[in-house]
Amino acid sequence: IADFGLCHRLDNDTSGCVLVTRSEKNYQFFRKAFQEQKIRKFYQALVLGQLDGEDSIDFPIAHHPRKAHKMMACATKQKAEANKARPALTHFRTLKIFADHTLLEVEIVTGTRHQIRVHLAFIGCPIVGDLLYQKPLEREQDQLKLEQLFLHACELRFPHPHTKQQITVKSELPEHLTKVL
Repeated sequence: IADFGLCHRLDNDTSGCVLVTRSEKNYQFFRKAFQEQKIRKFYQALVLGQLDGEDSIDFPIAHHPRKAHKMMACATKQKAEANKARPALTHFRTLKIFADHTLLEVEIVTGTRHQIRVHLAFIGCPIVGDLLYQKPLEREQDQLKLEQLFLHACELRFPHPHTKQQITVKSELPEHLTKVL
């Protein structure tokens, strides 16, 4: 029986593409490719509020000092150092603006736990259905009341482990999220 490995993870309640390999050699290849940022990960997220255009969020992320299951963005170098934060870079662009929401395409360059959720909440536009990172007032404003995050890993781009040819894998938005739009 060949060894296999899950090369990366998605947050609970996040749908979409994941990369799995059936051999130890390929697993090591992909782990190195992730570390060297040769694998590109794209997501679709519906957020509270309106964001127009393209931008990047470049705040380090650390474990929350009082809530073990939660992460936090560090706005200052001192806070990042004190909390042993890891670098985190998130790019986003607007796909569609609604009355109270925005559909975004998000690319994460780094792969820090809860990165998209933390960064978008930090700039005041938490993901719809994200009870962990929405503030109480935002929860009240989240009229959609989804039972899961509106976060979908829609595309992976990576080099083939043998030919090095660029491979693109896409996953359409699930029907239950498409209905929300």
